[in-house]
Amino acid sequence: MVNAGTYPLWQQLAATEGLPAEALPTVIEALCAPSRAFYGIDNRGEEWRKKAFADALPALLPRTTDPALRRRLLEQADDKQIADLATRA
Repeated sequence: MVNAGTYPLWQQLAATEGLPAEALPTVIEALCAPSRAFYGIDNRGEEWRKKAFADALPALLPRTTDPALRRRLLEQADDKQIADLATRA
C-alpha cells in the first residue's frame, strides 16, 4: 500500500537517469500498488497512481530486464499505453 500523495515522487524517481537498477523493483511496486484507504480503494488516489504510472512507463520499461518486473509493468498498462510504446520503438 502506498500513500497516494507520493505517486508523483515515485514517478520522478522512475524518470531519474541515475536511479540504480537495485531500486527498480521498489519503484515499480510502488507505481503498481493500488491506492487504498481505510474504506477500500481510494478512487482519487487511483487516478493519481494511473497518471504517475503512465508518465513513468516509457522510462521504466526499457530499463527493466527482469521478466517478472516487465510483466508487472505490462499488466498495469492499458492498450493505449502499450500502443504508444510500440510506435516509439
